[in-house]
Amino acid sequence: MRSFAFDEDKFFCADGASAEIAEKRKAGMNALADSFNKQFPKSLASAETFLDGISDLRFTDTNRVPFPFQKLVREKLNVASLAVSSVGPNIFDLDGNKTLDISGSYGVNVCGYDNYKRWIQEGWEATKELGPVLGPLHPIVGENLAMIKAVSKLDEVSFHMSGTEAIMCAVRLAAFNKRRSLVVCFAGAYHGWWDGVQPGTALGLSQIQAPAFADCPPVITVYYIHHIRTVCPYSTPILKTQD
Repeated sequence: MRSFAFDEDKFFCADGASAEIAEKRKAGMNALADSFNKQFPKSLASAETFLDGISDLRFTDTNRVPFPFQKLVREKLNVASLAVSSVGPNIFDLDGNKTLDISGSYGVNVCGYDNYKRWIQEGWEATKELGPVLGPLHPIVGENLAMIKAVSKLDEVSFHMSGTEAIMCAVRLAAFNKRRSLVVCFAGAYHGWWDGVQPGTALGLSQIQAPAFADCPPVITVYYIHHIRTVCPYSTPILKTQD
């Protein structure tokens, strides 16, 4: 389905509501927009610079509202993704507003902001004399290595900057050590932004041939056809491979 956006005439009556109900909805939207402008003036002014220069913010913003309603919601209710401090589970924005982080930074903040801030400070105090040196490792890495090995029960550890890099490393290590070219990628789950594990179809080919995004460059798609040939629905109980 091609993307489209409702204008104001259709936005408030997309469900077939009467003109009277649509006018009430429009008035409510405008009132909410006015309250946003009064409550978040500094945040909204600063957010414009970030939205124009960081595509990640625009990308995540598209997931919050169904696409036919996105354009008007962005214009009326531009929620700034800017914060200056945190206390406990609360986050403070540029205007001093306090909001409760009910998701824990999308679930990754499992230990609370105050603990992480304390650990960052302790880590800086322990390593500030070395600074951001590339190559040699600080001895504290050995302490972390021992703890991670003890918890994971594994012989080695590989440090990465993101989950995507970890997936890339894991796939390449598995393919090399097992001497196998087939990688099964489950659809319905996120495996990172690496082209090799993006679920979906490409260039009109079947999922068995090329599980990649439709706008994936042909050279990348052709390369990964030789390495990833099967995409299965999430929680597939039985997998049948083909020669």
